[in-house]
Amino acid sequence: MRSLGHSVAEIKPYPYATIESDGWALEDFIELSRALTELVNVLPESDRSGLKVSDLAQLTFLFPGESEEPSKEESDVQMIYGENMWVTVDEVIPYGESLRYVGTLVSSPVLSDSIDVGTKVVFGPEHVRSLYEEWEGEAQAE
Repeated sequence: MRSLGHSVAEIKPYPYATIESDGWALEDFIELSRALTELVNVLPESDRSGLKVSDLAQLTFLFPGESEEPSKEESDVQMIYGENMWVTVDEVIPYGESLRYVGTLVSSPVLSDSIDVGTKVVFGPEHVRSLYEEWEGEAQAE
């Protein structure tokens, strides 16, 4: 588990899931890379915007949590934890000058029971952490 330091209010609303209404949200890797430039590798735009039906994309799902040992400062802050999971792309939808994807969660969450395998997920290119081919290549290189 990792604490991302986000406040719930910083996570983008509609058309995406939100912690307030759905119990989970998605990490925006473009925003994260701006904040943590040397720690976050973002896939090229062409890869994130080029998904097709049946592709597997890895997204980071954000869930509310509690600090194991809350201090006075943390008692007013909502802790957010991230879990990387795979989603199969079911639909690609033009959305303004970008795209939105509708997919199905194929991983079983460990950090939350607010979603499960089979949950429909709306996401954009900014949420794509990695693609199955990329991940498979890294695993083979080890």
